[in-house]
Amino acid sequence: MLKHIWLVGMACLLFAASAAANPVGTSSGFTVYADPSGTGGDIIDTGGLIALYVIHVGRDPAMASQFIAPRPACLDATYIGDAHQFAVTIGDSQTGISIAYGQCLDPPIHILTIHYFGSGNTGSCCYYSLDCDPRDLAAVPGKISVVDCSTSEPTRFYVEAGYSWINYSWATGCLVPVENTTWGRIKSQYSGDDHSRIQ
Repeated sequence: MLKHIWLVGMACLLFAASAAANPVGTSSGFTVYADPSGTGGDIIDTGGLIALYVIHVGRDPAMASQFIAPRPACLDATYIGDAHQFAVTIGDSQTGISIAYGQCLDPPIHILTIHYFGSGNTGSCCYYSLDCDPRDLAAVPGKISVVDCSTSEPTRFYVEAGYSWINYSWATGCLVPVENTTWGRIKSQYSGDDHSRIQ
């Protein structure tokens, strides 16, 4: 019994340590990194050029994707533009972007580089997230639309929209923000009152 408790405790410690060592959010989907290889590193606004690398991670091969990665209010920087990795790209990261890869590719795939010019005044724990493209009529909030590699008829599927931190606080950690709501709205999700569900 004591050995079982010790093993469970060690597993929890290893999970907590791996989560603390990587403040980037998602293991299968898309997220933002400080380098094009997606190996991590801190995204820091020290003033000057900031490059954010959008990487498709996970194990499912894909041929295209559609998402949005707008500048959050906490990022004190000016959007400069996107550097496209693939020739067929429609839109931009701030208003919604669709990217065709040109062939079936296995993750990790460097999809896009987003450039900002930072002021150096961004506070700690600035939450930078990806999300579904608002122009995608079948969009699922918190998910990114991806096209699979089916040869007969490519099919859309959804993967996690990840996040990262700008000026991550290693001293205190950072908390993922939550959407403001009321108890009435939460209860309505379970009461069958469809017209007041959280969208």
